[in-house]
Amino acid sequence: MPRGPGTLGPWDPGPRDLACPASTLFVARQTIRSERKRVGACDSRGWTRGLRPRRMVSIRAGCPDGGGRGGFLLRVADIAVEAGGVRLFAGLSLELGEGERVALTGPSGCGKTTLLRAVAGLIDPCAGEILLHGRPPETFGWPAYRRQVVLVDQRPILFDETVRFNLEKPFTYRTAGATPWPAARAAELLEAFGLGARRLDQPARSLSQGQQQRVALVRALLLEPAILLLDEPTSALDPESVELVEERLVAEARGQGLGALVVTHDRHQAHRLCDRVLDLQPYMIAPGGGDREAAGSREVGDG
Repeated sequence: MPRGPGTLGPWDPGPRDLACPASTLFVARQTIRSERKRVGACDSRGWTRGLRPRRMVSIRAGCPDGGGRGGFLLRVADIAVEAGGVRLFAGLSLELGEGERVALTGPSGCGKTTLLRAVAGLIDPCAGEILLHGRPPETFGWPAYRRQVVLVDQRPILFDETVRFNLEKPFTYRTAGATPWPAARAAELLEAFGLGARRLDQPARSLSQGQQQRVALVRALLLEPAILLLDEPTSALDPESVELVEERLVAEARGQGLGALVVTHDRHQAHRLCDRVLDLQPYMIAPGGGDREAAGSREVGDG
């Protein structure tokens, strides 16, 4: 099914060689084997002694027991992605529950941003599938899907208009229906992020990059999505602003049941902002074309 005007082509998720239960068992076995080789012993729940997370998380990467408060929002099963004709990683599976934040870490070029773009429906994965509320993205219609799964780029794209225009614009689209622009909430979020409602009539592109990042975050939160995809959301912010943004994002996730995948190179931020950390390096494709050997557990653990 085509995605609609201005998109990158039909949805073609590729072969689906492993169903979720089989994938779960595969990743579990591989994780246990890797940990036993590295340390030599696991406890009765499969976690290497001394490396257990603070709460029980299933061995499958990104798969918490019970799937959050109301079941899984997002399921990514055995996905592979590529960029410029080069496959970056393969065999990655994760599940994201309501209110959960999962940090995606790994070396530059391992495919963190590309994974976000695949989940956002901007590129096709080479293999595997992505499900929102148990349904493939195309069954929602692409505009409706992208209103529920919102990507905030590291370098936000803003119209050459005022901040107010940029925040109001998504509510003029057909997918907004009769939903009015929530002006009071917009002002409240701008204050919470340290910008202030006075910025509403300022040209958006006259703002610093850090201020533009926060405007993009406000715009995303106003849409009340199910999932936020954040690519280095505080990379241009000073420490005080980072703290404001992190505190509000955690509060929004807990209060609204908002799920989030967060790309960050800051390991401290990953643990402050997120419940769990998923390292993509073990899923990377080696230069010769084969999967890399996992040096340890693919999921680092709770944040």
